Amino acid sequence: MRGIDRGASLTHRLLAFARKQPLDIMPVDLAAMLPDTGNLLGRTLGEHVTIRLDRDDELWSGMADAAQVENALLNLALNARDAMPGGGRLSIAFSNRVFDAADARQHGAPAAGDYIMLAVSDTGTGMTPDVAARIFDVGEKIVEHDAAGQSPSSPLPH
Repeated sequence: MRGIDRGASLTHRLLAFARKQPLDIMPVDLAAMLPDTGNLLGRTLGEHVTIRLDRDDELWSGMADAAQVENALLNLALNARDAMPGGGRLSIAFSNRVFDAADARQHGAPAAGDYIMLAVSDTGTGMTPDVAARIFDVGEKIVEHDAAGQSPSSPLPH
């Protein structure tokens, strides 16, 4: 039954992308989502990539489109795998962060407040400076507009 649910979720994501459907923003328990995502990544990346998942012990819930968070993680993991042709390590971590106004400006958050940080790293070959300069130019933002309805943000709001 779980496979059917995952297939339905994938179909929904493909249709949403094709029709530019609005995001399905709701409270998401990222700590509960992480093991299933780790299992998906393990099957997808193969035995030559070691996956390390980490999170704060008391990770907050966040406001996000859970399917889009999982899709973003999958895309980052696939890019990491491609950068590690001989295998390597992929690390994914979620942590709570509190930003004051200066932190918010520095990290691209829409306002000071509580956020959940997603950090992804790998032991791959890295990017050329040209690619690194364009890394955030593609794709839709996966998180809700800030509380005032302003522009979308990259950090996941708590």
